[in-house]
Amino acid sequence: MVLSASASGNEGSTRQELYALNRLQPGTRIASQARIMGGNAPGKSTRQMALRRYLIRIALVVIGLCVLFYIGQRGLSVRNIGQLGLIVVALVCVDQVLNPVLDHLIHRERQAVRGAEAEERVGAILNHLPEDCEVLHDIVSDHGNIDHLVFRRDGAIILIETKSHGGTISESNAQKFLKQTHGNIFWLRDFLKSSFGLDAWINASIVFPNAHVSVRRKLKGVDFLNLNYLEHWMTKVPGSPQIAVKLWEQRECIKAELQATEKRGFVFAHNRSTANSTDPNTRSS
Repeated sequence: MVLSASASGNEGSTRQELYALNRLQPGTRIASQARIMGGNAPGKSTRQMALRRYLIRIALVVIGLCVLFYIGQRGLSVRNIGQLGLIVVALVCVDQVLNPVLDHLIHRERQAVRGAEAEERVGAILNHLPEDCEVLHDIVSDHGNIDHLVFRRDGAIILIETKSHGGTISESNAQKFLKQTHGNIFWLRDFLKSSFGLDAWINASIVFPNAHVSVRRKLKGVDFLNLNYLEHWMTKVPGSPQIAVKLWEQRECIKAELQATEKRGFVFAHNRSTANSTDPNTRSS
């Protein structure tokens, strides 16, 4: 069974409805049709990253102000011109060191916020899928995290990574995004095989909500998509009859185990090397 665009068959109106979700502000609550399996909201870890960078920046500002206040107090009691000169040099040094650090932290903080917003936009579409889909977000793996994961009743397993980059994504610059995705495919496939006996095929895509994607074919087993094409792409992902029943029956156990890996910082070991792989779903003979 292939995922239909709408449970009622009204494909056109559903697609417009899903595209309208792309314009939702981050954090907007929507009525969800799909079952949301994981406890994490889309973009949760990226939002936490942005908050950590913000707090570091605030701490540095406070430390810098304390240093400047101390130097200023010392300057008021200085009667020697040489000591006063040293204090002026110290003030300049603090300014020269602190400002670039703060600029860097502000840039990194904005990157994290932009990344979280991109994941939230993708999550809004996935949370609106039909009830024959189970959706998880922000799953910890030994390659960082998997942004989104969908289990479908027909046995399809869909792994989605979200990137907030702008500009144009072409075959020449798309390769740099593959390493983490390949690592997560290996990790998830080996996890399902070892823990649940599922010989799963992982359908993977990297979605760019803020960029024009000119890649028109799979690159090493991964599709590159603009956000507006995500729903259409998912309708074309084939099911896997060999594992469909077993996957659907065990989905709650899979969810619980994936959540347990996050709580205990579990790193799932695998022996497959991702460095020179052309397709991480390729099975060894």
